[in-house]
Amino acid sequence: VMEQVDTGPGGTHARLEELGFELTSHEEIVGAKTASASERSALGIPDGPVLTVQRRTYSHGRVVELNTMVMPATMYELRYSWDAG
Repeated sequence: VMEQVDTGPGGTHARLEELGFELTSHEEIVGAKTASASERSALGIPDGPVLTVQRRTYSHGRVVELNTMVMPATMYELRYSWDAG
């Protein structure tokens, strides 16, 4: 199920919870680089920078999901917020 494009209602996180994993935290590591030839082809862009986002989802310190995304830097804005304190 996790390898499917559409994992159903609630997405991958719902499937992990159904398997008994309590999702306790998430982490994203954002980078930027020049797009490779295969990335340019897949994204339909001629050239330029891309953003890379590696998302990790944890269950009590154990990584239970690793998702790597590559997106054209000129077409996306990444926004994060969190509570102070």
